Amino acid sequence: MQDILWHIVTEDKFELWRPLAVPNPGLEIEFDITRACYDGSSDCDEPIISRYRRPIPIRATKNNVSDILFYGPRQVEDFLVITPTDDIPFDPGILLKQVSGLFDNPLIGSFINPIDNPQGTRQQIFWVNPGLQPDPTWVFTPQGTHTSFNTYDDANGADASTRDFRSLVGLWAPGQGSGLPFSQVLWYRESDLTFHLTFQDTNLSTFDEMTNIPQSRLCGLVPGRQYVALHGNFDLDVPQIPEQQEIIWYAPRNNGETLLWHNIEGMLDGDPCETVSTTTLFAPSVDPDFVPQYKPVVGDFNGDHIDDIFWYRSNVDGDAFQVNDDRVWLLSDPEFPNGITVTTVNIQGDFTPVVGSFNIDVGGTHCEDILWHAPHTAIEDIEPTGEIDPVIFTGESPLWKSNCDGTFTSLQAEPTPILAYPVGYDPRQGRISP
Repeated sequence: MQDILWHIVTEDKFELWRPLAVPNPGLEIEFDITRACYDGSSDCDEPIISRYRRPIPIRATKNNVSDILFYGPRQVEDFLVITPTDDIPFDPGILLKQVSGLFDNPLIGSFINPIDNPQGTRQQIFWVNPGLQPDPTWVFTPQGTHTSFNTYDDANGADASTRDFRSLVGLWAPGQGSGLPFSQVLWYRESDLTFHLTFQDTNLSTFDEMTNIPQSRLCGLVPGRQYVALHGNFDLDVPQIPEQQEIIWYAPRNNGETLLWHNIEGMLDGDPCETVSTTTLFAPSVDPDFVPQYKPVVGDFNGDHIDDIFWYRSNVDGDAFQVNDDRVWLLSDPEFPNGITVTTVNIQGDFTPVVGSFNIDVGGTHCEDILWHAPHTAIEDIEPTGEIDPVIFTGESPLWKSNCDGTFTSLQAEPTPILAYPVGYDPRQGRISP
């Protein structure tokens, strides 16, 4: 089940929502809520640790529990907040360790297998430096100390960090480099379709890369077209490589065209496009004028271990312009020529979907649910005398329980903490990083 850690912006506090086992798992969702200071103290009303820093979840010291990197850009020091145990319930008495560094752009992934954790799932920080300086990787011990390896060097001129590239971290081509299931970085620039792939070398201690991948291998992409990159497990992987991921490229301003790269390894090797990618014209709206207003989020909404896509449109003004405002696209077929669309209940208002498995469904499946995060709105209560009362904060977040078939049951609304947001939330995906 998925925890939600809310970072409270105005303080050095967090609020942890941990799903509880409930008598009727198919009908209800409940959270155990803990509110505490990051450093374990009782006085943290001022944002000292979090000031000018962004919290990023990382499994730095343990396999199954996330620590938090407070990343400070430029000259701001970074802090690593370490959870002390794997015990449940969560112990808010956490440790604080300071780590120094003037690096830029931290990428989180399982890039290297630490000696003390050869079969584990701990993560490291790959610091991407602008310019031609070496880009180190920090490998952490269970105690929170780290060793820096100069695993990557941009001296060959393929410095993606300074040339308007975007990065996608995942396992894209398992056969490249070491051949082991370590994280790789796919760099891309939409304007001219320049792609690079960074992966672990065969010596298991440095990175290598494939640069300037020919456009003829980028099956289906069109230079200059704006895409939304969705990554996840969109097909049935072979059992030996369950971590391998795929990418769906969504072009909202081109009639909602979607393109699935379901075999990136073969694509990079020059296999025919018809064997490694699938293009389909799937518009989340029947009206082309509304297609660009739709946003996709990724989740497994039917428990088949294949990621699906939920298409939603922010309906702030409450104008139900068509019957099927929001849709779930179940990718139950690896090739998904059409997918399956399921009408859902339309939700009106400025909400953001937070996707996660917040309970164990009937039969033991893990179908992902949706918490619609509602930001708190300030209301000024004006008295007849003209005086203004103190600001009142309102707003609750509706909770949708997955029915494991692409539909949802609307449950109670959960009051979220004021001036807070979920740590690790990716607005391009809708999910929270583990």
